[in-house]
Amino acid sequence: MKRYCFLLTLLIALAPSCLSAQTQESYNRASIYPIYMLHPGAKMYNEIYDACLAMPIPDKYNDHRLSVRVVQGMSLKAKEKEVLPAVTDFLKKNQVAKRMVAKWFERNKQTGECYTDLIAQRALYSVSAFEMMKARYTITKKPVLPDVDKNLIPNTFVLVNDISYIDKEEKAQVASAVFFIVGSVAEIAGGAASMAGSSTGSNIGDLASSLAQVGNSISDLVAGFTVDITTYLYQLKWNDEIANQFYLNHYCDSTNLSQDKKVAFDRETNLFNLDYIGSYTARSEKTVLRGLYTPEDVFRKVLTRAQDKNIVELQRRYPQFKVTDVVSAVLPHNELEVLIGLKEGVTPKSKYEVLERSIGNDGTIVYSRKAVIQPLPDRIWDNRFMAVEEEAVNANLGATRFKLLSGNINDITPGLLVRELR
Repeated sequence: MKRYCFLLTLLIALAPSCLSAQTQESYNRASIYPIYMLHPGAKMYNEIYDACLAMPIPDKYNDHRLSVRVVQGMSLKAKEKEVLPAVTDFLKKNQVAKRMVAKWFERNKQTGECYTDLIAQRALYSVSAFEMMKARYTITKKPVLPDVDKNLIPNTFVLVNDISYIDKEEKAQVASAVFFIVGSVAEIAGGAASMAGSSTGSNIGDLASSLAQVGNSISDLVAGFTVDITTYLYQLKWNDEIANQFYLNHYCDSTNLSQDKKVAFDRETNLFNLDYIGSYTARSEKTVLRGLYTPEDVFRKVLTRAQDKNIVELQRRYPQFKVTDVVSAVLPHNELEVLIGLKEGVTPKSKYEVLERSIGNDGTIVYSRKAVIQPLPDRIWDNRFMAVEEEAVNANLGATRFKLLSGNINDITPGLLVRELR
């Protein structure tokens, strides 16, 4: 109960900023850790490596990245079915699940001390103004939100992106490779750091030297840069049993530092795990070169958009990974706006439900549908990576406008949940 009250106190301390904002209706925002799997010896390895390090986290997710961003494997001719077990083995061997839990609690490696600031900060996306207000008046009773960590931590995902360059010159795909474990995470991180120091390879050097000032054309080789990306999706396993064991055997803060708990966590190898959810493979689309002036721009744009494409498809296939957003504005003529667009897979045929979240008499969270909405075909925001630089149609809209298919516009306010119907 002590750690529950501490979490609640943190939330209440942060409540004024939540209560003053119109768009702070609750929703569970997923946290993700993308890992990029590359294959040394393949063409464009250095260029892809640099681009992966520069790729942004999609803005609908919390950034839960660890220190290792890019891992390398040994090039082998292998069947697709051999890749997944190797990826799973790598994640388990290097205790990625435990490291992600440690990040949630901002655990100090030297002392074992844990903090709940990150949980409190991210909880603001999951706690409505109504819930926060109610919590103010129940602090001396049973907390309204005693399990805020249990609503956030399970919503944590690892995306392992296996990237293969498509050799247009040879008109053949670079041979697929199986992920081969190359030492420990520390060794991989060390190799990554040393590689970053000499990341500008001969290919990109030759290309860069051929480019003049801004506005000149990019070489055909770079302009035709294409990749296949297979994204393997994993979810952090966190339930009552795991949480109870963690708090009992491993959790300590400044008021109860324990060397025994620190050592127990360091030696723990079985409690924390990742569940494999599924995968999706896509090929990058043809690149529009408008607004791109260096090879680095091309590589980053192609890879980011390909990753975003896979994320959209994984959301559609696996409900636990689905992104929710909120109504940002209610407009005349039964219209409203939401800060989603082409990057989230919005099309003229997409349909979304608008949900109001409240707390039932038993303290559980209840969702009630207030409306069903559909995008206006000519008002879909192009928010894909570098769409503004590309001067894409609707890149400057700032939001997608929706029409009401059912429901009463008077029942909709900024901050209500928006979730795609499937």
